[in-house]
Amino acid sequence: MNKIILKKYSLKTNKNIKKKILLLSDIHISKIFNLKKLRIIIDKIKIEKPDYICIPGDIIDSSNIIDDILLKNETKIFLKELSKISKVIISLGNHDIGYLNKKR
Repeated sequence: MNKIILKKYSLKTNKNIKKKILLLSDIHISKIFNLKKLRIIIDKIKIEKPDYICIPGDIIDSSNIIDDILLKNETKIFLKELSKISKVIISLGNHDIGYLNKKR
């Protein structure tokens, strides 16, 4: 991820339902994309104040991330910080699943 693209869309729904959902995909945490860059994302999300943060996969770039203690801890910190902002919903992507399959 070399840049952050922030787009806003509106859905026509029941007027009583007003929820802000933030979609954060393909983060690909790696040695290049580290906690310093993740903090920039966190700061931008705090400004948006979403009700939900949805991450549809590829949080990590490869299984090497989990084997690297520093990057593993940075990933945990990032996810914990997100959970302080709002509810977080995560599904696994192909890079995340690749790690799970490797460990079996």
